[in-house]
Amino acid sequence: MSKAKLYGVGVGPGDPELLTAKAIRVIRECAVPLSRDKGGRDASHDRDADEICALLDEGKDVAFLTLGDPTVYSTCWYVVKRVAARGYETELVPGVPAFCAA
Repeated sequence: MSKAKLYGVGVGPGDPELLTAKAIRVIRECAVPLSRDKGGRDASHDRDADEICALLDEGKDVAFLTLGDPTVYSTCWYVVKRVAARGYETELVPGVPAFCAA
Protein backbone atom coordinates (compact mmCIF):
# COMPACT_ATOMS: atom_id res chain seq x y z
CA MET A 1 0.00 0.00 0.00
CA SER A 2 1.18 3.51 -0.85
CA LYS A 3 2.30 6.00 1.78
CA ALA A 4 0.62 8.85 -0.10
CA LYS A 5 -2.44 10.54 1.39
CA LEU A 6 -5.68 12.08 0.15
CA TYR A 7 -6.49 15.36 1.89
CA GLY A 8 -9.99 16.84 1.89
CA VAL A 9 -9.17 20.53 2.14
CA GLY A 10 -11.72 23.16 3.14
CA VAL A 11 -10.90 26.39 1.33
CA GLY A 12 -13.39 28.59 3.14
CA PRO A 13 -16.29 30.63 1.81
CA GLY A 14 -14.47 31.90 -1.28
CA ASP A 15 -12.21 34.60 0.13
CA PRO A 16 -8.56 33.52 -0.31
CA GLU A 17 -7.63 35.40 2.86
CA LEU A 18 -9.81 33.01 4.90
CA LEU A 19 -7.76 29.93 4.00
CA THR A 20 -6.22 28.32 7.06
CA ALA A 21 -2.44 28.07 7.29
CA LYS A 22 -2.77 24.27 7.17
CA ALA A 23 -4.90 24.42 4.02
CA ILE A 24 -2.29 26.61 2.31
CA ARG A 25 0.52 24.25 3.34
CA VAL A 26 -1.31 21.11 2.18
CA ILE A 27 -2.25 22.68 -1.18
CA ARG A 28 1.36 23.75 -1.76
CA GLU A 29 2.80 20.36 -0.79
CA CYS A 30 0.40 18.09 -2.70
CA ALA A 31 1.34 16.99 -6.19
CA VAL A 32 -2.30 16.88 -7.31
CA PRO A 33 -5.00 19.40 -6.16
CA LEU A 34 -8.47 18.43 -7.45
CA SER A 35 -11.44 20.69 -8.03
CA ARG A 36 -15.05 19.99 -7.10
CA ASP A 37 -16.87 17.65 -9.48
CA LYS A 38 -20.24 19.16 -10.41
CA GLY A 39 -21.88 15.82 -11.22
CA GLY A 40 -22.24 14.77 -7.62
CA ARG A 41 -23.51 11.31 -8.53
CA ASP A 42 -22.29 7.98 -7.23
CA ALA A 43 -20.73 7.02 -10.57
CA SER A 44 -18.78 10.26 -10.61
CA HIS A 45 -17.60 9.74 -7.04
CA ASP A 46 -16.51 6.18 -7.88
CA ARG A 47 -14.59 7.41 -10.94
CA ASP A 48 -12.97 10.14 -8.86
CA ALA A 49 -11.97 7.59 -6.21
CA ASP A 50 -10.49 5.32 -8.91
CA GLU A 51 -8.39 8.18 -10.30
CA ILE A 52 -7.29 9.31 -6.85
CA CYS A 53 -6.28 5.77 -5.81
CA ALA A 54 -4.22 5.44 -9.00
CA LEU A 55 -2.37 8.67 -8.14
CA LEU A 56 -1.87 7.55 -4.54
CA ASP A 57 -0.42 4.27 -5.85
CA GLU A 58 2.12 6.40 -7.75
CA GLY A 59 3.14 7.89 -4.38
CA LYS A 60 1.52 11.28 -5.03
CA ASP A 61 -0.39 13.05 -2.25
CA VAL A 62 -3.68 14.48 -3.53
CA ALA A 63 -5.60 17.56 -2.31
CA PHE A 64 -9.36 17.63 -3.01
CA LEU A 65 -10.37 21.27 -2.61
CA THR A 66 -13.88 22.08 -1.43
CA LEU A 67 -15.58 25.36 -0.59
CA GLY A 68 -16.22 25.94 3.08
CA ASP A 69 -15.49 22.92 5.26
CA PRO A 70 -15.14 19.36 3.92
CA THR A 71 -17.53 18.01 6.56
CA VAL A 72 -20.40 20.39 5.78
CA TYR A 73 -22.40 19.39 2.67
CA SER A 74 -19.28 18.58 0.66
CA THR A 75 -18.77 16.33 -2.35
CA CYS A 76 -15.31 15.76 -0.94
CA TRP A 77 -16.72 13.67 1.90
CA TYR A 78 -18.28 11.12 -0.47
CA VAL A 79 -14.98 10.60 -2.27
CA VAL A 80 -12.86 10.54 0.91
CA LYS A 81 -15.08 7.78 2.36
CA ARG A 82 -14.64 5.68 -0.80
CA VAL A 83 -10.86 6.10 -0.82
CA ALA A 84 -10.57 5.32 2.91
CA ALA A 85 -12.73 2.20 2.47
CA ARG A 86 -10.12 0.94 -0.01
CA GLY A 87 -7.47 1.15 2.71
CA TYR A 88 -5.77 4.43 1.81
CA GLU A 89 -4.82 7.07 4.36
CA THR A 90 -7.04 10.17 4.34
CA GLU A 91 -7.22 13.39 6.34
CA LEU A 92 -9.73 16.24 6.45
CA VAL A 93 -8.41 19.80 6.73
CA PRO A 94 -11.12 22.08 8.17
CA GLY A 95 -12.11 25.30 6.44
CA VAL A 96 -14.26 28.28 7.36
CA PRO A 97 -17.87 27.63 6.32
CA ALA A 98 -19.80 30.63 4.96
CA PHE A 99 -22.26 30.67 7.87
CA CYS A 100 -19.34 31.05 10.31
CA ALA A 101 -17.61 33.71 8.21
CA ALA A 102 -20.69 35.96 8.20
